[in-house]
Amino acid sequence: MTEVSNKSLVALSVIAVIISLTGIFISLTAPQSSLVTGGATGSVNISVNASLGITMVNADINFTSSNPGDNKVSYLTDDLEGESCLANYECGFNITNDGSVLINISIQETESLFDSASFSAAKHLLYNVTHAEAGYPAAAPGSGCSVGYPGGLGAGDWRALPSAAAEDGICFLNYTDGSDSVMIDLNVTVPVDEPSGEKLATITFLAKAA
Repeated sequence: MTEVSNKSLVALSVIAVIISLTGIFISLTAPQSSLVTGGATGSVNISVNASLGITMVNADINFTSSNPGDNKVSYLTDDLEGESCLANYECGFNITNDGSVLINISIQETESLFDSASFSAAKHLLYNVTHAEAGYPAAAPGSGCSVGYPGGLGAGDWRALPSAAAEDGICFLNYTDGSDSVMIDLNVTVPVDEPSGEKLATITFLAKAA
């Protein structure tokens, strides 16, 4: 067997090292951009909680001095003390849905206006709901609201203000601008046997998701 001389082994080793270094140099200096591809997609997710709230403009209705048997309505300037009403009944309670869901609003007299024995809400204390904004969609009859929509101001359109228990007087009130407000007017007749003096009623409105 022929032995390989030390000089030959050294020469072969040098050649191998040169080849290896040449390959490394080429791999490091050759353009790589054409060999790189890729892509990425992202997503954004957010969950918005429902909010429920109402505000009231003109929280006080002040009628003028009255005699037993007098009738007063909140949308007539002459019936109010120091008020200047406009054509859209702004002297009533103006309630706006400030939340982000449709709401029902209940109404109840929680402190009585009159004390006489003959007092009857059906005769002496009535209310009416009128849409303050033309964009409000009228609720269909039988939709669950105890008062029909849209409210009117004729003799048959007033409803006795409840005191023993609240009732839903406003239903499916929208929350978008232009269709998120309603007016509540009062029709008051002083009982003929009502004692004299200052009279004050408290009317409570409570909103809940429709």
